[in-house]
Amino acid sequence: MKAWLFYPMIRNMRKAAARSRAQRHPTGEPLVAGQGTKDEAEALLYRPESLSGPLPVIFLVHGGSWIFGSAPGCEDQSRYLSDLFGAVVVSVDYTLLYDAPFPRQQKQTAAVVRHVLDNAESYGVDPARAYLMGFSAGAHISAGADILLRGEGRTLRQVFLCYPFLDFVGFSLSAYTGSKGKQKFLVDKGADALFFSELPKNSLLVSPGNADFSLLKGLSPTVLLSCGDGDLLKPQAESYYQKLLMAGNRALYRDFPKARHGFLEVNFPDHKRPTFAQNDEQKALMEEAYAWMKSVWDV
Repeated sequence: MKAWLFYPMIRNMRKAAARSRAQRHPTGEPLVAGQGTKDEAEALLYRPESLSGPLPVIFLVHGGSWIFGSAPGCEDQSRYLSDLFGAVVVSVDYTLLYDAPFPRQQKQTAAVVRHVLDNAESYGVDPARAYLMGFSAGAHISAGADILLRGEGRTLRQVFLCYPFLDFVGFSLSAYTGSKGKQKFLVDKGADALFFSELPKNSLLVSPGNADFSLLKGLSPTVLLSCGDGDLLKPQAESYYQKLLMAGNRALYRDFPKARHGFLEVNFPDHKRPTFAQNDEQKALMEEAYAWMKSVWDV
């Protein structure tokens, strides 16, 4: 059954996302991965100024609760990361959940990585220095994409998971959003219909944080970052970090206790929707966090 029969707000979300996308005029180089397949995905490529030759490549996967956001909406962030890291940034424009359930998004992200690395010379990137960087819902998708790539015998230089969502088991979307009464019913039923029509909640791709650590062996070296101020996703990052270590993987973890969820994404000029993580203090924390990420960057 269609999710929006349970959750009418999704209709408005789709319209708002379409309007927002129509207003964007990105300057990134467009590319298409998996052309002609079910997992076809678009992306935007950004190059640092005054640098040439085979460069590192960062695959950026935006957040937005799986139902908001786009690659065109991350242009300032993409250019910031490209200049800061001296890398080509490929911003993945995955299909939002109200148009396709999991694991389409994980497969599309893996398809973009595969396409760029298989055509590394054409894009001017070094396939040995490939990084995946996801934020919130995008970190969830990135973790799943890393699992898919491992199954193909591919590992990346590093995966950065920033305040990641990693485990749907036992998670209540209505509790997270504070919904009550009839709205609670609509939110939970809508989420079930929207998110899990193809894969169950405890699937490895959907809830890698719920998996036994033995299923996480051989993943790419991972850097996890969490934020404080009561962020409910912090325990998921901590738990996943411990499981990665138990599996024998290389992993780093750091918490930024004064940061708020989304602070790495929303403090750019092209982010128009005000949030509690968008202010001068959070922008300073953003710059500190990105500097730390660069300091642990395995180049």
